[in-house]
Amino acid sequence: MTIAAGFFCMDGIVICADQKHTTGGGSQFNESKLFDVASDTCQFLIALSGHVDYGKMVIDEIRKNLDICTTYDIMERVLAEASRKIFRERIGTVFQARDLGRPQIEAIVCASHCRQQPTERPRLWKLVDAAMPQITDFDCVGSGSDIARYIVKMLFPSMWGPVMTQRVAHVVAQHLTYHAIQYDPDCGGAVEMRGIPFPGSTYEGMPAFVSTPSSREFRELSDSLRTAVLALLDNAIDATETDGRLKRFHAAAMAVKNEDMRISAEMRHNREQAEKASRPSTSRRSKGRQ
Repeated sequence: MTIAAGFFCMDGIVICADQKHTTGGGSQFNESKLFDVASDTCQFLIALSGHVDYGKMVIDEIRKNLDICTTYDIMERVLAEASRKIFRERIGTVFQARDLGRPQIEAIVCASHCRQQPTERPRLWKLVDAAMPQITDFDCVGSGSDIARYIVKMLFPSMWGPVMTQRVAHVVAQHLTYHAIQYDPDCGGAVEMRGIPFPGSTYEGMPAFVSTPSSREFRELSDSLRTAVLALLDNAIDATETDGRLKRFHAAAMAVKNEDMRISAEMRHNREQAEKASRPSTSRRSKGRQ
């Protein structure tokens, strides 16, 4: 699991994701989860979460149809059909709907640089399995998404509308991913961000870059930028109270997560016991052979 977030700002779109991967065996490694799928006619910028392998299957399906992506509506249809195909053929045929261990396709997707519609703004979606709502302000996916939404809602309540720009979104993205990594053990690694400016924007956007939350310099930068942004927005918040809220929210979120894990383990145990009970015993098989 991970955290991937998208910001729809007044002058562009910002997408970010952490880089921590966990394999089925429990080992971990860091690798980018931002994927740039582009051709001469369009571009998809995709931040993956959940089970990344299924997300990569969706990306492969999109690549097969890049040549027909001549308008934003077609790009949206290609994305929707790709996600439905992988969810239906790869996940739906193997896992039951109520299976707590069923993998999910989770991503934040930006469609941009459409050659036939150069003056239209790029589009941003939240992709969860076969559902694909459009993002018009902020949204995120992954195990750290609850922490991220809480931080955006409680620490930056006045940022949306005319005041949210790409520059501010980069600050917020650094801050929320830093806290998600700090409070949720499933998130980690460096944080990678990309900015896509709108046509006619005076801000040129920001190229891909990576921040490492574990470094002292990043923590100091994040704290100073947070203080500056809050002061500019006249939205000062007591740091002690905020930290207390975050810790209480994290405790509640982890309690729910642990309960889900307990239920999943119990269901798996019951299923194993049922399968064991349904198998004929060794003595019965021996008598049958005699």
